[in-house]
Amino acid sequence: MLKLCSLILLIPMALCSASPENKNPWYNKANHGPAFYQTYGDWENNQYRPNSALKGLALFYSTDPRKVALFNTETLSLVSATDQGLALDNTPWRGRHGRQNKFLNKSEALFTNTDGPVWTDAEGSFTDTRPHSPHGNLSYAKYNGHFRHNSRVILDYTVHDAHILESISEHPKGGLVRYLEVSPHKTNLVVRLSSAQHAPNDFYLNSTNEGPAIKKEQNGTQLHLPATNETTLITVHYAAEPSTKEDTPKPLPLSAVCHGGPPIYPETFKVNGETDSGKGPWLIDTIPLPPSLKDSPYHNKVRTTDFDFFSDGDRAAVCTWDGDVWIVSGLSSFGQMTWKRFATGLFEPLGLRIVDDIIHVSARDAIWQLHDLNGDLECDHYEIFNNDILITNNFHEFSFGLETDSAGNFYFSKAGPVRAGGRGFDKILPHNGTVMRLSKDGTKLDVIATGIRAAGGIGVGPNGEITTGENEGTWQPVCKLNYFTQEQIPAFLGVEDLAHDLKGQPLHEPLCYFPHHIDNSGGGQVWIPPHAKIGLRPGELLHLSYGKSSINRVLTQPTSNGHLQGGIAKLPIKLQSSAQRAAFHPDGSMYAIGMRGWQTNAPTKAAFHRVRFKEGATNPLPDSLEVHEGKITIRFEHTLDEELANDPTSYTIKKWKYIRSVQYGSGEFSIDNPDLERERIAYKRPSKGHKQHDTVEVTKATLQADEKSIVLECANLTTAQQVTMDYDLEGLDGALLAGKLIFTIHELP
Repeated sequence: MLKLCSLILLIPMALCSASPENKNPWYNKANHGPAFYQTYGDWENNQYRPNSALKGLALFYSTDPRKVALFNTETLSLVSATDQGLALDNTPWRGRHGRQNKFLNKSEALFTNTDGPVWTDAEGSFTDTRPHSPHGNLSYAKYNGHFRHNSRVILDYTVHDAHILESISEHPKGGLVRYLEVSPHKTNLVVRLSSAQHAPNDFYLNSTNEGPAIKKEQNGTQLHLPATNETTLITVHYAAEPSTKEDTPKPLPLSAVCHGGPPIYPETFKVNGETDSGKGPWLIDTIPLPPSLKDSPYHNKVRTTDFDFFSDGDRAAVCTWDGDVWIVSGLSSFGQMTWKRFATGLFEPLGLRIVDDIIHVSARDAIWQLHDLNGDLECDHYEIFNNDILITNNFHEFSFGLETDSAGNFYFSKAGPVRAGGRGFDKILPHNGTVMRLSKDGTKLDVIATGIRAAGGIGVGPNGEITTGENEGTWQPVCKLNYFTQEQIPAFLGVEDLAHDLKGQPLHEPLCYFPHHIDNSGGGQVWIPPHAKIGLRPGELLHLSYGKSSINRVLTQPTSNGHLQGGIAKLPIKLQSSAQRAAFHPDGSMYAIGMRGWQTNAPTKAAFHRVRFKEGATNPLPDSLEVHEGKITIRFEHTLDEELANDPTSYTIKKWKYIRSVQYGSGEFSIDNPDLERERIAYKRPSKGHKQHDTVEVTKATLQADEKSIVLECANLTTAQQVTMDYDLEGLDGALLAGKLIFTIHELP
């Protein structure tokens, strides 16, 4: 065992990608880890081209960071290898739309496998029978994830009845070596090592059994593994120059090093919590983030996207857009806290949930479980929890959020494949533009809502209620807050191109629409738990705006058809970055996290906050909103000044409607005095510049006997997609209560 470990540790693995010396931006200097999951390759008209993988894994197998191999986790194909490094061209790195990362090959690659299955099916065929080929997993082969031992990556996958571990490394004389450990199997296995037109100088085999053999066939070089009752250890040398069998390394029992190894990120970073002593009712404390870019030993950015707490309440796991997961400890005292890098190389994770103290991460390619096998605070086992999700090469296929219900089911949303520039859609697969539910055990993935362009985030309520944000664009006039119950599944949420099986079903109207200046890019939602100490009632909903870096109290009113209508009131707080995700700590405070990656007014690249409600303070926001025929009732927690409350001029109310069409977004159109010609044109041409609002006349305002509720009698109150109310009031104690309500009226009871 010691001999094996020593041998493996002597094979160093590169930890970062590289590019030509005259082009070396920050993301090529960054340490992405020894295994880097992304989409790699060139596509033309959505057609596959060589050296590509939709669910690709870059394996850095040499001390030279330019030497990298590509593994396809859907087909279990070792696709190619290069000595020229990577070009990171997609959105997180170069900010580009419609571009993907590439394996650079200035000359012939060491080898290349053509697209499709490289392991034969039960009939001995390489035929691709996937329903959505070239997308999706094979029915007889499954990727399980990878282990990490020091910088060595051990791939874990299953083909037919064989469990296979695989690792690759550089050969001292050039080329690379594949190490395989294959369990006993009753099925004859055949794997194509390389296509005939792209082969290395030669292949050499070393095996602990007599059966395995390399054969040259018309469609390429194949490795044949006859059925056996024994575990088989194999090495295959892909020679870059003439070699001999004697140069082929001996096989290794890879399972011996799948129990955790030495950490490769031993550094820890101490920070001091910054507590707020301001005068507002809500206090915003800050947890400083680990160093980034030139100040970081990893030269990476820390663009925080989601987080969750461990059961001890002292630690949280935080994921980043760049693919890292960090652990921060010391939250209980909120004094000195410690950050440590826990995991790397994930595919743009935008959702994280801790269940039974196991970190679950939602990335573009899969839902992952991350395990520390030896207690050194570093992930040794990257395990697939579910990778049934179908993806294309589109830049916009974000996977937003990861939440659970009381039964343990997981929920997340997948964005639509928006074309570069934001208008229209590229190739659409069944999971594009949907909200999905994954069973507690990770075995069953269901679509529960369609018609989503880009949710930004989701929420799951105490009774299984589902909420999502939404961004304006094709078929979405503006941003909005969706809400539906388990009984209303499946729900169609608006984008006709992404309706799938719900094509023709009526639109499930949102709880509320948002004008562009209120929310131009939605974040997640969070329901307030019973133990919360945030100045709001348990069971209430908060909506986060990524684009406007705000947190909003949601005021709801049931409608006659079982839906909700209502609106939002913005909490008077200032965050240092976008509001992307929020969660409640066991002590009752709320934490919020965000980053700056696409359009947002966030002042900094990322921030992590604790939000507290000052003891003894009074919430200045309205705590209820109801509309009835001719009347609006709002209620505050403050006792109100009667003179201002009873003055109709203390309230300014506007209303308008939108046009839902194939155009990007919508203008704002009059309800009382419709301009039918402008509305007709809005279906054919963009109308966002059009603004025609109606004033809702407040004829009487009456403070009720509780001295906290006001009834506004309105002359021309109608159903409206958008209503805004500015109010200018005071509490009886002199507190200023000026603010704005944004709401939607679907019906007037």
